[in-house]
Amino acid sequence: MDRRSIRLSQTYIITGVSSGLGLELAKQLLADGCRVIGLSRSNNENLRQCAQETGGEYSFYPVDLSEQDQASSILEQVIDALGREASTGKAAESSDILLVNNAAAVKPLKMIESCVPEEIAASIHLNVIAPIQLTASFIKLTEGWSGGRKIINISSGSAKYPAPGMSVYCCSKSALNMFSQCVAAEQEGKERPVQIMVVNPGMMETGLQDEARHSDIPVTPYFIQAKEQGALADPSVTAAKLLSAIRSAEPAAYMEFSL
Repeated sequence: MDRRSIRLSQTYIITGVSSGLGLELAKQLLADGCRVIGLSRSNNENLRQCAQETGGEYSFYPVDLSEQDQASSILEQVIDALGREASTGKAAESSDILLVNNAAAVKPLKMIESCVPEEIAASIHLNVIAPIQLTASFIKLTEGWSGGRKIINISSGSAKYPAPGMSVYCCSKSALNMFSQCVAAEQEGKERPVQIMVVNPGMMETGLQDEARHSDIPVTPYFIQAKEQGALADPSVTAAKLLSAIRSAEPAAYMEFSL
C-alpha cells in the first residue's frame, strides 16, 4: 500500500500524544502519510513539523482528560470536524478510523492510606473514566462510518500483578481490561462491529517509569533495577511493534496481546 493510499484509508485519534508511546506512534503514522488527531493537555510541535516533512496530516485538540466532562465533548468536536471534511469531498467517513486510548497516569505512588481523595479521583478519571467515555462516544458518533472502526486500549502488566504502592494504577488498568472485554461482547453479532484491542506494551523508558524510579514505595528498587539492566524498551521500538500488530490483526471482535 503506497503512502497516499494509507493516508486516505486510516485516521488515528490518539490520547496522550505529546510524549512517550503516544508521541512515537504518532510520528511513525505521520511518516507513513497517515492522518493523526492528537488529544492531550499540551501539544508537541515536533508532530506538526513531522507532518509537513512527510505529507501526513496532523491536527491537535487540547484537553485535560483527568477533568470531568472533557472526554465526550472533545471527541464530538473531532468527529464533527471529520464529518464536515467528508461533506466537502475529502476522505473521512470512508476511511478506517481508530481510537487509541493511551493517556494514563501512574500516580499516586503511595500506600493507599496515604492517598488523598483528589489524587485518587484524578487517576481513576484519566485511566478509566475517560477511556470509557471516549469509547462510548466513539461507537455512537461513528455508527454511520463506512470504514472500519477499531479501539486500541493501552493496558499494562500492572493490570494482572499487584504492586504495593501502586494500587490505584493497578486497579485502573485491570478495570480497563474488563471494560474492554465487556464492550467487545456487546459488539459481537453486530453487522458492523467495532474491534476492541487491548495491548500490554511492556516496560518502556517513559515519564511513567521515571516517576516510578523516583518514588518511595516497596517496588521502587524493581524499577531502578530494570533501568540499570537495560530492560526498558525505547518507545519508538514499542510503537513500531504496536503499529504492526494493529495493521496485521485479524477482524475479531476482541484481541488482547503483549508486545
